[in-house]
Amino acid sequence: SSTSSSSTSSSTSTTSSSSSTSTSTTTTSSTSSSTSTSSTSSSSTSTSSSTTSSTSTSSSTARAAAPAPPAPAARPRQHLPHKLDINEQQLHVQHDEQHFIHQHVQHKQQHEHHQLEQLHQHIHNNHQQHKQQLKHIQHQQLVHVNIFELNLLHQHLLQQHKLNINEQQLHIQHDEQHVIH
Repeated sequence: SSTSSSSTSSSTSTTSSSSSTSTSTTTTSSTSSSTSTSSTSSSSTSTSSSTTSSTSTSSSTARAAAPAPPAPAARPRQHLPHKLDINEQQLHVQHDEQHFIHQHVQHKQQHEHHQLEQLHQHIHNNHQQHKQQLKHIQHQQLVHVNIFELNLLHQHLLQQHKLNINEQQLHIQHDEQHVIH
């Protein structure tokens, strides 16, 4: 009869590394197991793992374990400074646009204010001119009224004077007739 015994040992090592700059995590896991069977009285299998990313396996038989899969490549670092530069440039462009719009609105308001001042001054000047013209017209009307009244008075005086002359002539004629009589 033949007796056979087999022992199998398996080990799993997980190594993790973290980087503070790119905030990426790399996990490498490797598992190796080997089993040997012979017709001799005993067989042993030993598996050793290292803390690095490579794993070595030794066995009492001549078989070699399959190589561990390569570690996944780290993700490429994002160009954050470039994005920050673009965002900063966009902020500068927006600030320049807002500054231009503010200047344009301010210039437009100043222009409208200047136009309103000119219009107000024009209205004030017209009002003053109209007042002067009204005073002049009133003065002319007053002068015309006075002239008309003076003319009436003059005519009245002339008529009165004529009446006085006629009355005097009548008195003279009456006196002459009286003398003759």
